[in-house]
Amino acid sequence: MGKAQRTKGHQFERDIVNLLKDRGYQAARNLTQTRDSGGDISLPRWLIECKRYAAIGKVYQWLDQAIASASGIQKPIVVAKADRKDEIVIMRLSDFMEIMDVVESQANPHTVYKGLEKAPTTV
Repeated sequence: MGKAQRTKGHQFERDIVNLLKDRGYQAARNLTQTRDSGGDISLPRWLIECKRYAAIGKVYQWLDQAIASASGIQKPIVVAKADRKDEIVIMRLSDFMEIMDVVESQANPHTVYKGLEKAPTTV
């Protein structure tokens, strides 16, 4: 991987950490992951591996189809599976952050997550 690609990937990791911090999470990049392994960002209940590539196949076409079909209150989600691989869920980060905020607010009721504008509901 070239220097430009590494720089782009590191900036993407910083952007995600800043998004999490802005919402009330104590997040930091794992700067020793190359040596010690582990994900890019680790939280008590979440391990985040950040990937930024110029092209990632038809993922956005699938998600655009789900977005176009979803009603105003529905969250568009794509479930995909490759042969001999586990199923994965693809969704917009903003939709996932809403779910994450609810889960974390129930686990840590004294912490306020900025994404929750009303009382949390169960997931």
